[in-house]
Amino acid sequence: MADDLRLDTELLLTTADSLSAVREEFSTGTMGGDTGLAEAIGHAGLYGRLDSFQSSWSVQRGRMVESIDVLGRTMVTVAEAFAELDTQLADGLGGGTK
Repeated sequence: MADDLRLDTELLLTTADSLSAVREEFSTGTMGGDTGLAEAIGHAGLYGRLDSFQSSWSVQRGRMVESIDVLGRTMVTVAEAFAELDTQLADGLGGGTK
C-alpha cells in the first residue's frame, strides 16, 4: 500500500501568521524621513548615495511585501483546501460525521 499523504495544516497556518507579521514590518518600515540626515552625514556625495539606496530599497521592499502577502495567502488556501479534501474523503469512506 502507498504511504499516507500528510500535511501539517497547523504549521501552514502558523507560518502564514508569521509571514503576516513579517509583511507588516516590511510595509511599515522606513529608512528616510529625517530632514537633518544630509547635515548629519556631512558629505553631499555620501548623502546622495544613501538617498539613492533609500529610493531603490523602497521599490524592492514594496515588491517583497507583495510576494510575502501572496505566499501567506497561498499557505492559508492550501491548508483550507487540504482540510476540506480530507473531510470529503473521510465522509466518502464512511468515517466522517454527518
